[in-house]
Amino acid sequence: MIERSIKQEKPMIATVEDMKKRRSAGKEGRMTIARIAELSGTSKQVVSSILGGGSSSSRFSRKTFGRVTGIARKYNYRPNRTSVNLVSGRHGSVTVLFKDFYKIPFNAVNFLVHHAETYGQTVSFEIVKDNILPRCISEDSTDGIILFDDIDEFILNALQKFGVPHVIVNTWIRNQPNSITFDEEGMIRSVLKCFSDSGRKLPVIAIGNTGFYWNKIRLETVLAEYHEFGLQRPIILDAPGEDDPAKAMESIFAGNSKVDCLFVGEDFNRYVLLLDKLRRNRDFTIAYVYSANSYFNFPAVDFSIHQKEVPEKAIDLLNQIIKGEKPSGPVTMPYNMNFSSGKPDDVNCISGANLIK
Repeated sequence: MIERSIKQEKPMIATVEDMKKRRSAGKEGRMTIARIAELSGTSKQVVSSILGGGSSSSRFSRKTFGRVTGIARKYNYRPNRTSVNLVSGRHGSVTVLFKDFYKIPFNAVNFLVHHAETYGQTVSFEIVKDNILPRCISEDSTDGIILFDDIDEFILNALQKFGVPHVIVNTWIRNQPNSITFDEEGMIRSVLKCFSDSGRKLPVIAIGNTGFYWNKIRLETVLAEYHEFGLQRPIILDAPGEDDPAKAMESIFAGNSKVDCLFVGEDFNRYVLLLDKLRRNRDFTIAYVYSANSYFNFPAVDFSIHQKEVPEKAIDLLNQIIKGEKPSGPVTMPYNMNFSSGKPDDVNCISGANLIK
């Protein structure tokens, strides 16, 4: 016996004969699950399960599976999604809620859609408006929700009230069983260790908006632990507080000849031209958090989360909850450390989780 999880065979391309059969079936009446059950000599429940709309507890043989799907193909049967939802109690879709679309990690959409498909789900997106409950919640039109953004408390309360499965990715909510968070503390320790192992002493730390948890935690970790790596107290560049962060950084380097290492925890691209100029006359170690479309020709160390792993973890965790299982979170995603000489294709990657024992 086999479980319902057997994937339905891909539909064949319609031929002239197929079209004739379809017209013939239309004259006789629309093909239904009941009719397929009658023709295949099995129950409606089994047919419904095989064709994607029934109970996951149904069992059937490979022979039955082949007989049912063969009849469905022969008569060009297409399940009605509304009816399927009523039978299965599922919508076959998950929703990404967001306030700012750019909070969704680079390339995540592509991997979300492809991985959700392995669960037989589509992915929809809905923007959150102030003081309005999203339609996917108010109209019960999704199986689960993924949040890449800090959402208003009344929406979080509604998710709890209505029992909507949801997963929270890279927000201030870091310690819940349905949370996925990035290992900011571990990443900063890896940065400090990298500087220490390189014989550096005085770092500059460029930090972005501390209203985002990752920037706040990066700054707190740097200030709490730099001395454990034999480093001097870092010079902090508060990028949002500067009219021109690149000029502010240039002033720091010009005014302190002992600065010998730099970590950029915000938009690295704005500093590339400056760093290229500084590197020509000065030896210092550069580390940064990966930024898409960064191009430079000087040595640097970047820290990044694998773009594919985050959305796949989110879909997996969400489906645990949808199935009624206890979520396995909080899930902490480690940063990878990549060494580049600045030459094309010269990159060596090591897992950030292995840097600090």
